[in-house]
Amino acid sequence: MVKAYLRYAPGNVFGVIASTTANIASDATGRLAVSPALQSVVVWDTKKAESVTVWHEEGNTAEVSCIARAPDGTTYAAGYTDGTIRVWSLTAGTTPLHWFQGHQSAVTALTFDPQGTTLASGSQDTNIVLWDLVAGAGKVRLTGHKDQITSLVFVPSGSALRTAAEQEDMAAGAEPKQQQKVTDRKLHRLLKSLPAAHILSASKDTTIKAWDLTTNACVETVVTHRSEVWDMALTHMWQDAPEVLTLVSAGDELKVHKVNADHLDQILATAASASSSAAAVPPPPTGDAVIAEADEPLRAIVHAGDLKKVSSQRSVSLKLSPCHTFVIAACVDTQIQVLRVLSPEEAKSKLTRRRKRLQDRAAKARAEGKEPTAEELGEPVLAIGDLISPLFVALADAKVRSVDVCPSLPAPRNTPAKADAATSPPIFTFLASLANNSINAYAVTKDEVQVLSTVDMHGHRGDIRALALSQDDELLASAGTNLVKVWNVRNAKCIRTMDAGYALSVAFVPGGKYLLVGTKSGELQIFSLASSALVESIKAHDSAIWSIALCPDKTGFVTGSADHQVKFWDFALVREEANRLTAIHTRTLKLSDEVLAVAISPNQKVVAVSLLDATVKVFYYDSLKFSLSLYGHKLPVLCMDISSDNTLILTGSADKNIKVWGLDFGDCHRSLFAHGDAIMQAKFVWGTHYAFTCSKDKTIKYWDLDKYENISTLAGHTSEVWALAIGKFGNFVASASHDRSIRMWEKTDEQLFLEEEREREMDAAADAAMVEAANEAGADANGVALSSADSLKAGERIIEALQLCLDERDKAAAHAKSGQPASALPVNPMLLATNCADPESYVLRSLERVRSADLEAALLVIPFSYIPLLLELADLWAEREWNLAVTCRVLFFLLKVHHNQIVASRALRPRLVSLQHHVRAAVERQRDIIGCNMAAFRYLKREKEFLSSSSF
Repeated sequence: MVKAYLRYAPGNVFGVIASTTANIASDATGRLAVSPALQSVVVWDTKKAESVTVWHEEGNTAEVSCIARAPDGTTYAAGYTDGTIRVWSLTAGTTPLHWFQGHQSAVTALTFDPQGTTLASGSQDTNIVLWDLVAGAGKVRLTGHKDQITSLVFVPSGSALRTAAEQEDMAAGAEPKQQQKVTDRKLHRLLKSLPAAHILSASKDTTIKAWDLTTNACVETVVTHRSEVWDMALTHMWQDAPEVLTLVSAGDELKVHKVNADHLDQILATAASASSSAAAVPPPPTGDAVIAEADEPLRAIVHAGDLKKVSSQRSVSLKLSPCHTFVIAACVDTQIQVLRVLSPEEAKSKLTRRRKRLQDRAAKARAEGKEPTAEELGEPVLAIGDLISPLFVALADAKVRSVDVCPSLPAPRNTPAKADAATSPPIFTFLASLANNSINAYAVTKDEVQVLSTVDMHGHRGDIRALALSQDDELLASAGTNLVKVWNVRNAKCIRTMDAGYALSVAFVPGGKYLLVGTKSGELQIFSLASSALVESIKAHDSAIWSIALCPDKTGFVTGSADHQVKFWDFALVREEANRLTAIHTRTLKLSDEVLAVAISPNQKVVAVSLLDATVKVFYYDSLKFSLSLYGHKLPVLCMDISSDNTLILTGSADKNIKVWGLDFGDCHRSLFAHGDAIMQAKFVWGTHYAFTCSKDKTIKYWDLDKYENISTLAGHTSEVWALAIGKFGNFVASASHDRSIRMWEKTDEQLFLEEEREREMDAAADAAMVEAANEAGADANGVALSSADSLKAGERIIEALQLCLDERDKAAAHAKSGQPASALPVNPMLLATNCADPESYVLRSLERVRSADLEAALLVIPFSYIPLLLELADLWAEREWNLAVTCRVLFFLLKVHHNQIVASRALRPRLVSLQHHVRAAVERQRDIIGCNMAAFRYLKREKEFLSSSSF
């Protein structure tokens, strides 16, 4: 009989505030922080330090690698390490609005265009992809960089900038002749509203490229950086012409470039005219007397200078304040530098002071009988480093991962006049995600940078090295670098946080009121959960305490340390101090090597000790006499556990193997190659011979040690798994990792069979191979979307629908040939189930059900033998005007991919002529309808403006 097991499914994931794999984003108000949390995106309320919502799609195993905010302030795009992009909304719940697959590796740069209808993504695969958020599909792929894309910025056209500047000047009341003299137009606001005509991309290949969105061509490459470029920010400075923008780029240096949008528009036209003129004019004669001089190429992006950077480390994040008068540069160290852009009045005053100093120096030189230098006689000029100068430097508690500025200005505070005199109101606020798993909110005033709030309670600052469950399985204790936290298992909330040393082991005292913590320095710390305070710290060992094992009789515990000693302790109460708990040392077991783990049998007859020499020694608990020596591991045993029936001992080693031993004779029952790296924790499920092991290979494995079979593998952690804790009856498992997350794995009622589990693993591997092969086969199609398991399944469903259409047509022809009435023909059950009147509408329904981003990849799966039928159906759909958008998209993609085969087939020429007629007629009718509606909207707009205005 086949044995059935119960499956463990992922449950709550907590402990991660902001992972270091992606940047942070602020909402429109500055109160909410959208931060990456491994495979999820968490929205935090920075004032309450609480989680508002979590965006996670079931089945996703890839980490978040990039986050971008849309212009509307409520929509966010999240890129993942597997190349996928999901678009989320604060108002649409926890279901993604869009899902895109267009990259083969991690998405590292995302940005929205000013209208919020186009999303640009850059990846480690060096490609840039533009996505249409209205159609939910890819638009174009841009290739040219040699390394990872780090930042993307949209740029409007020069004509649009000049026109908008003229309109703003006219609205401000400036005369036409005076419009060019207007200095402080604040044209940076236009960058948020004008349509994009170009896009700038920065890469780790040290270059910045400009791309034209009309021709999708690279028009210019900037190579002024000598190191990797990590971020960019685009603004307009008051002294420049409307079409000249300022680009600040961050790397080892902070460089400033002037971007002439007019030149970006003209580069392609100039190149085309030059090539045509060169083709028309014959080449000049060659010789010593004739030398052809090449014209200087038109440059749209010119290096203007460098900014002063306080930190010697590279800058990784660069942002502009809402008013574009401040620049925030975050470095990989703890420094956040704030730079300020001078106003026209301040620049004029600074220029006047500099001119006065030069005049004084020239006068002093003449008085001394010397001739003034050319610099002293010349007109002073302000360099870009003078116009954008350092203002403040904020020091964070840890290394800064990213910063993001709140897009709206902070609301004025309702404070008394005395308080206002002492504290300046904030000019703007920004958020910073730190490498120690915390988020800081800052406010920049005219005097300093202030920390407004910190989100740090719901996670550890470093690794989580140990876990322990209370006796009732209601509380979970996690110990790590300088912190011990206690969590409520049911709601995953942190209820206690206590400062400790570098904790390596932790255990609940029976009763659940106290906590034992063993530290790296050898101290044994006792904490009270009622007061969240350290009750007593005992110097228990001279070196690290690697293990704490509670006695089954609940009267004491045992500690094992790297000082070659195992110490036995009893619990006691100090009555003089309100019955405070303490620990009394009773016995010491000295060994020949460092102790790595200690385990006590449930009947309390033996104690097992693992040593650094890769052996396990078993002693009698009462007399401490030697009983057994278990040897066979090639590397030290890092963990072990004894079954509840006192018959088996399970050991896990750094040699990647687990061994099952008999506790009566010390014989090795079975040795299993368990993991791909060192095994850090191994535990039995109480009352069974099932066991769980965790390893540095990021996985947790579930074992049946009666049959020596691996039941299932629990994958979800993104880094080494250090610790494991199992509920009393195995109803859940808790695991802690180097990624600072704590994951709960809950037992479900779903049955699991070993053969089916192995088949499922093989199917997953086969699907991955098919996706890779499909992407390689479709590389020549110049498509934007890549194949995925969903797109392959969608393609198979389309093929099934086309085959059903063929079968139904054959049945109808045979039925008509037999002379029976059409009403006697039985209807296909699939047509009845989908409420389709005929097979043609069923095929269209199958295409409509495909996710918009996967449609092109799904069409690549269809063999060419089905293409004539699909073209015939597209002709029918266009004639009847059924879902013209899907019809045209399918038709145009098939014509592009199979162009050579379709053109070479004479049988398809009449079909193409018919398609041309029907599609053009249907599109023209749609155009007329849309034009009529737009005219009606414009009329209603004018009517509303007329009714809402009055003249005096």
